[in-house]
Amino acid sequence: MELITDFYWFLISVIFISLSGVMAPGPLFAVTVTKGSRDKLAGVLISFGHGIIEFPLMFLIYFGFAWLLASSIAYQIISLVGGLILIYMGLHMLKTREEAKMEFSYSRYGSLVSGILATGANPYFILWWATIGFALVINASVYGFLGFLIFAITHWSCDLLWNTFVCATVFKSRRFWTKRVSQIVFGFCFLVLIGFGMWFLISALSFLIIRVGSTMLPALNSLDCLSEREIRKRCKLQFRWKDVKEGRKVSNKEFHVGRTKIRLVQGDITDIDTEAIVNAANSTLMGGGGVDAAIHRKGGPKILYECKRIRATEWPEGLPTGKAVITSGGNLKAKYVIHTVGPIWHGGSVNELELLKEAYRNSMHLAVSKGLKTIAFPSISTGAYGYPIEKASRIALSTVKKFLEKEDKVDKVVFVLFSKHDLEIYKKSAEETM
Repeated sequence: MELITDFYWFLISVIFISLSGVMAPGPLFAVTVTKGSRDKLAGVLISFGHGIIEFPLMFLIYFGFAWLLASSIAYQIISLVGGLILIYMGLHMLKTREEAKMEFSYSRYGSLVSGILATGANPYFILWWATIGFALVINASVYGFLGFLIFAITHWSCDLLWNTFVCATVFKSRRFWTKRVSQIVFGFCFLVLIGFGMWFLISALSFLIIRVGSTMLPALNSLDCLSEREIRKRCKLQFRWKDVKEGRKVSNKEFHVGRTKIRLVQGDITDIDTEAIVNAANSTLMGGGGVDAAIHRKGGPKILYECKRIRATEWPEGLPTGKAVITSGGNLKAKYVIHTVGPIWHGGSVNELELLKEAYRNSMHLAVSKGLKTIAFPSISTGAYGYPIEKASRIALSTVKKFLEKEDKVDKVVFVLFSKHDLEIYKKSAEETM
């Protein structure tokens, strides 16, 4: 989404985008219709309940905690819990569809609580804020904190106006609200809640099954032909968590390209004391998961502030894949952070190899142009972006080697791998390419 530099046009776009979101059929709309049949002002309380969840979420994004939304595991947990809650709400609505039982339902769940539940239990709401809403907050941040506040109030006001309108319309037509009509409407809302609930539940379970399967199958295959003694040996703890947390070089390998030392270490890149560390960022530059989240979390708000400035002045549409930019290191040991966007793996059919090379080349070039002598890399694109680490490690090492053969101005390059498994793969690749 391109940044809109005129504040009034931005607010107009916020109104249209916000209304398109709140008007879409979903759990909140279903709850609004059912409450509106008895109380024409229910929409106000539902909107306040919605705001209790929404406002903190907007502030989290603004102050740099987007990594909370970017975590796939966190999102799937929300999907599981939210799906179950939506199914429960749908079943409860079905049970209370008779007029006599509807009174009990409304005395038990007030409009404010219903707004909170229908919002908090809806993973689609989180997904909307992790994508469309995220882009709007980034755009709003260009105008400072006051601009962000105006955006937040404007967005919520759209929810308030629509929910109030729906409740008032339903309540006004209550004389037509016969038992037959109420059962049809409640049946429709029941299907909406159950449908969304099942969708979120199945999606989350499918993701978790695939995630667990992809993690365990390689391990099971590798253990298949091993003796009992070997299995016990491999199952021992390979390194101490304290060592990783403190960035100690638990196991390392060193190579030379000219006068430059290339080290492979296992540890936490946020604790490495090179002049610059490289962040495997996403195109928003606003924080994500994995290394990106860790760097923003430990580096503090200064890094995010500088990233926002870069987005507003240099890359309003986001940092392209393979490009690199530099910010200060904030609270990190490293003086600078070089942010680069690696490619998402699509099987190697969309120029992933060249884009990954570009990410490493541009990061090295930026370090040299700033006169930096030491730099540390993570394994770019091998996490959530799915690039096979065997391929990515060879590309990383060979690209850096070729760069150093032409630019003999760096004293040390460190590749920081979080797991022993990744370190061993990089060691093997280095022996082949160095």
